[in-house]
Amino acid sequence: MKLGGWSNHTGKNGDLYDYNENHKGFGFEASWAWKKSSFGTRAGFWLMNDSNNNRQTNVGIGLYKRWQFKKTLMEAIDLNISLDYIRHTDRVKNFYTKKTVSIEQMSGFIIYPYMTYHFTKNIHADFMYLPKKLSGLTVNVFFWRLGYRF
Repeated sequence: MKLGGWSNHTGKNGDLYDYNENHKGFGFEASWAWKKSSFGTRAGFWLMNDSNNNRQTNVGIGLYKRWQFKKTLMEAIDLNISLDYIRHTDRVKNFYTKKTVSIEQMSGFIIYPYMTYHFTKNIHADFMYLPKKLSGLTVNVFFWRLGYRF
């Protein structure tokens, strides 16, 4: 289970827009470790309020590589690559004034990397950085959320 979702927006270039940074998200993810390997597969579903405070839906699949640790402050770290179908809103800005002209519904596929930090066997956090050039967004976004494994 995934909960929360908090972000920070950078690369605004004079943009004074008040981005939503508390996303109030909820989702589920299942993962399957490959036999005799530190690799695995994931599939998930995620709902949240996007940066414009409108509903965002993600459905995705991905791969991960896990590093297990013993006798440290963490259980494991995963490096993930995910392919998601995203439905969200983005702002259309005036080129000269940088002011928002409209907010439009958008949807499509995105591939992005992220890291999962496992504090314990059951509690973890996902961290991701989405540069605007990679994501097609109008700003760079650093995002994180909490997770609990049943």
